[in-house]
Formats: sequence, structure tokens, C-alpha cells
Amino acid sequence: MKKLLVILFVVLALSLCGVLVACGEPNDSTGGNDDDTLLQFSGITFEDGTFVNTGAEHSIEVQGTLPQGTTVSYVGNHQTQTGVYNVTATVQNEKYQTLVLQAKLYIYDLADILQAMHEALAMPQPWSYLPESLYEQSLVYDSLPSTDFTTNVSVGNIGKTFIGVQLNVVYELMQGVQSALNMSNVVFAAADTIATTYQAFVNSNPNLEEAFEGEITLLGVKFSALMKMDGTVFTLLAGNGTVNVELQADIDSGTREGRIQVTDGVVLKYAATDNSLQLAVQTTVGGVGYVRQVLFTRDSQSGDVAGHLYEFMGVGTTGLKTSALIYSNSQYTYITANKRESDDLIINAYQEVYRSSDGRFVGAEVAETVELVDFDTIWVPLYDISGIDSIKVIVDEKEGELVYVNGSSEQFVAAKGLNLSRKYDIELKQVYYVTAVQDGDNVTYQRQQAYIPMMFVQKKFISSFTDDVNGKNSYINATLPLTTFITQYFESNMDTYLQLKEVVTRDEVLAFIGQANSFFD
Repeated sequence: MKKLLVILFVVLALSLCGVLVACGEPNDSTGGNDDDTLLQFSGITFEDGTFVNTGAEHSIEVQGTLPQGTTVSYVGNHQTQTGVYNVTATVQNEKYQTLVLQAKLYIYDLADILQAMHEALAMPQPWSYLPESLYEQSLVYDSLPSTDFTTNVSVGNIGKTFIGVQLNVVYELMQGVQSALNMSNVVFAAADTIATTYQAFVNSNPNLEEAFEGEITLLGVKFSALMKMDGTVFTLLAGNGTVNVELQADIDSGTREGRIQVTDGVVLKYAATDNSLQLAVQTTVGGVGYVRQVLFTRDSQSGDVAGHLYEFMGVGTTGLKTSALIYSNSQYTYITANKRESDDLIINAYQEVYRSSDGRFVGAEVAETVELVDFDTIWVPLYDISGIDSIKVIVDEKEGELVYVNGSSEQFVAAKGLNLSRKYDIELKQVYYVTAVQDGDNVTYQRQQAYIPMMFVQKKFISSFTDDVNGKNSYINATLPLTTFITQYFESNMDTYLQLKEVVTRDEVLAFIGQANSFFD
């Protein structure tokens, strides 16, 4: 009986071995280990490598401690020509699972590196997204146009190029941005010195994984600096305790970034391409914090520009002080904002229109609420209205503005519409003329506030304007110019403005500005 049990046990064990396939030696024709039993490599890395082309062979290698008996083979390595190469490293060991790693081998001509450096050192130009005709220097008057209308003035003496209240929002923001940029001009202006310094370093250190780190003198000012080419990105860090500058340029994408921090509390950050710019500034003035951001994009085909500007005021608040929307094409530039000229107006959107070729003010449209009544009003400069040759405005403390047209002694009369509102009228509008101040070789531009007479017409009464004006003022034969250029984009621009004006928060802008690089600690 015992003998029979032993035999049955042996048969059962052999059967189980057959089911499990392996009893003792693995069932592997190569005699190797099953994948589940092989070890995994650890601590093995394969990083990109960046070199300058010297004519010698360049390669990259896996890093880490390799177990005994490990072999590494490469595909695409050991290159001598300028280019970007995909390199594969295969790490093998009979006791380990095969490890396949990939990295890039970058080999640059020195000229390419210096070009990336000059791109990084190109100061962003926010003004370039506006027509040149609207630059301050293009609007300068040697002598101011008529600003006193208490006596009869020819409408031809009213200035045709000026800054309206909405465009002034853009100017104030742009000037704050430009001022912050100018604080770091010592670095931007010393591009040749920086390039020469880095070129000398690269000549003796063709392995660009090595970074230049040391002291450089830029326009007589000493800076601690770090320069490095990492893959496709060139980085420059330069600081001296007064200003810290971080600049980058990516050869492949064409993007440029910069962060500038000045010890008096000014911080600026930007990200730019050939056709886009995001630029933000944080400042403190009189204990009050300001955060500003400009966003511009340019259509590479048409050249049309779209922009949005934001300004936040206050410490620890997300409140929006003001914003503006810009759309500019080869014919006209549209500035949409909600800057108030009077505290009793609730303005949804106020759009000013300028001719892109010469900066001439074309007109404006405003959607506003006055005493709970909504209005859509067109503003037209008097110099574009035929039949009005001269203007006189006397401001009376009790009766307000008394207007006289074409030398008449009769006061200009406005026709009443719904809700006793005026269908049209002439009022003084706030504008700014630009003058230049020369101080040696330095020129600064100042805005001189002025008030000029302008015609407003409720949009729904445009078609009856001539009959309405001439019917109330028999000595006038007034005709409006074509107002299509004023109105054609108003609805779409207002909708876009209202949607976007509070999309960006103060905290988001501060997050974009970020913190200084640890190099400056």
C-alpha cells in the first residue's frame, strides 16, 4: 500500500511540473532569465548635449553607475557637422531588462549662438504695435493749435492730430512699460560687449554645457553674469544689486523672454515673438501698487494688430482700474475703453477712431447710460462737417456752454429727441496735444490738456441730422461726413472689450511676472 502511494505521489508531481512548464531550469531556448525575473536599471540618465562646431567629433553619453557586464550602444551619435541629431542609447546586461534612452545632440556654428544672443538682447518694442503716426514724436506740434474758443475761431485752426481720452489710457500704460524697460537699457545697449565676452569663452570651451560665470563690465557698470547655451535656448543673467536682468532666446521657436527687476520696486516680465508680445510691469508709487499688462498680436499676412491693455491699482486687491482694446489695420486704428470724462456717466464702451496713415482723429462712438437712459452717440470733429466754418464757445457758470457758429450772434440750437435728450449738439471735449522738450541731446514729450469743440449726434438720428440742424439754425447748411468708418467695428469691438476687460486678474499677471532666478540670491 505504501509503495502504491509513493508511485501516485511521483506521478502527481510530474504532472504538476508539466502544467507549470518549468520545474528546475527555465523554459527558455536561450537559457536566459524570464522578463519577470530580470532586474531594472536605475540611476541611468541620457541628457541632451550642446556643442559649438569646431570640426571635431562630438557625442553624448549615458550617465550613472553601470553594473558589471553592461554594454552601451549608440545610434546617431559621434557627429562633426552643424545640426540637431536624435541619438538613441541602448543599455544591455543579461541580468537586466534592456533600457532604450533617447536624447538630442546639438551642434551649433558660433554665428548661430551669437545670433541667439543678439535676439535675447533685443529690447521688446511695444510701441511698434501702434501705427508710427500715433507715436508721440509723430504728434508733436511746434506751436499748439487753437485752444481758446471764447472768440470766433476758424475750424481749420482746430488740431487734427491729438490724443483722445481713450487713447490716453493706452499712452499712460505704454509709458509706464517703456520706463521700466529703459531702466535696464545698460544691458540691452551692451550687446556687442556681451557677445565678445561669450565668444571668447566659447572659443576655449566648445562643450556648451559649460556656462560662463563671472564679472563683466557693461558701459562702465559692473555686473555678475551667467551665460549658457542649453539645447536651443540661450540664457543671460546679469545683476549688480541695483538691477537684475534675465534674458532668454530660443533658436528653434523664435521666442524671447525677459525678466527685469530694479531695487526700487519695479519688476518687468515679457514674452515675445516676431508677431506677439506679452509684457507686464509691477510698480509701487507713493505706497500704492500698480500692475500693468499689455498683450499684442500681429497678423503675419495682413499686418493687422489686436491688443489688450490692463491696469490694476492697489495693494492686495484684484480690482481693475482700467483696460483698453486696440485694433489697427492699414486704414484705421480703433481704441476701445471706458474712461470717463464725467462722473455722472456710466460708460459701457467708448471707441475712438484714428487714421493710421497720419494719426488724424476721425471720430468716436460711445455707449453710455445717463440718468438710467441708454444712449449710443457719434462724435464728429467740426473740421469734417461741411457748412460749419467757424466756432465760438463761452462757458457760463449758470447756463453752461454757449455755442455760436459761423460768426452768428444767434446761439447754436440743439433739437430735442426722446426723453428730452438732444439729437445733436456741440460740446467741448477733452484732448491732449503733444509738445517736445529739448534738454541737450535728450528729448522728452509732454501732453498738454486742452478742450476743443466737437459735434455729437445720437446714432439713431444720423439720417435726419442735416434737416434737424438746418431746421433749428437757418443760417447753417451742415452735412455730416460718412460715419461708416467710425461705426463699422463698434458693436464687435464693444462686445470683445466687455468680454475681455476682466478676464485677466491681477494675480494672473503677478504669476506671469514670477520670482527672480536663484542666481541673484
